[in-house]
Amino acid sequence: MGISRNQEAIRLLIKRESLSDREAEKVFSGIDTKLFFEQLLTRLRYKHLLTESEIAELFAPHIKGTSSLMLPLSIFTTPDLSALETICRYLKDEKGLRYSEIALLLNRDQRTIWVTYSNSLKKKAGRFEISDSKYLIPLTALQDRKLSVLESLVHHLKDTYRMRYSEIALLINRNERNIWAIYNKAGRKLHA
Repeated sequence: MGISRNQEAIRLLIKRESLSDREAEKVFSGIDTKLFFEQLLTRLRYKHLLTESEIAELFAPHIKGTSSLMLPLSIFTTPDLSALETICRYLKDEKGLRYSEIALLLNRDQRTIWVTYSNSLKKKAGRFEISDSKYLIPLTALQDRKLSVLESLVHHLKDTYRMRYSEIALLINRNERNIWAIYNKAGRKLHA
């Protein structure tokens, strides 16, 4: 059985770092793009053992050197703001990113980012204090749309840093029982 045009395109993309416009036109002409991307994602997941966030990082546009942007955990201690509001405020106010750039980095709609930022200004005026933080959170850990931003954050802290629920609760100014519930809910969503 011969290889399909989609498989040929995938093989070429994986072997080559970039294609010229002419090469890309030749490779992609006449292929089923939906099937192509499904096969590409499957191959990246299972053959190359990449996680969802690693795949998202591969395809995320590189905005002003933000491909390795890390969020200090100390920004999440503001009790008045949700996790997404906090991130939007930090990226807009501290890093000077536009709404469209933040939306791309967080895998969200630009309108959602605008509304979230506006709501955060109503809840807490002025800049919030950012202290030095021992823990840094990569933006890629928060891109998975299966989980809320807070679920992604708690899941990342628990699995990456092997923190106890009480430690996470203290660091992000939340209730320990809520942290336990958030982590378990995230686990159910990821394994569903």
